[in-house]
Amino acid sequence: MAKNTIACLLPEVCKGICEEFKDVVITCPTTPDEWSLIAGEFKNRWNVPHACGALDGKHVAIRCPPNSGSIYHNYKHFFSVVLLALADADYKFLWIDCGGLGSMSDAQIFKESELKQCLEDGTIRFPAPDPLPQDNEPMPYFILGDDAFGLRTYLMKPYSQRGLTREHLVTNYRISRGRRVIENAFGNLVQR
Repeated sequence: MAKNTIACLLPEVCKGICEEFKDVVITCPTTPDEWSLIAGEFKNRWNVPHACGALDGKHVAIRCPPNSGSIYHNYKHFFSVVLLALADADYKFLWIDCGGLGSMSDAQIFKESELKQCLEDGTIRFPAPDPLPQDNEPMPYFILGDDAFGLRTYLMKPYSQRGLTREHLVTNYRISRGRRVIENAFGNLVQR
């Protein structure tokens, strides 16, 4: 088969595979009870209560597409597309956004994502806020992100690294432990 024929067929085949298997392979929770189960796993395994997932991006190396200029060139000095993903406490992907330009940051891709829209308008259906252990103030459920993301009621990130109290250091440690799941999920994906 000629290269140009394959180049025309491949995107259609990939799109067909994604459409057919997306609900079987990657399923995002749709009810507060399903999110509560995920939050329970984060609390039990990683000691991070109310966490409903860990979010991060992974640069996937590509050859520079013709006439694309530098839009796929990333800060790591290679050409890439970005896979932005949310993973649960078992390293399973709950949601993905693939195809972000290599020159875009994780925060830029998240800002334009369906996930952010669902988090902001409440259609993601996180459980109602309730108190953390050993507290009586209601706390919303959230996802874990790194410093690239902006702090929101639905997105927890570490404190900046200057003048931290002991409580801030413990919080950063727990967030880091919880975020490890997305790093490990990407590691498992790369190994396959």
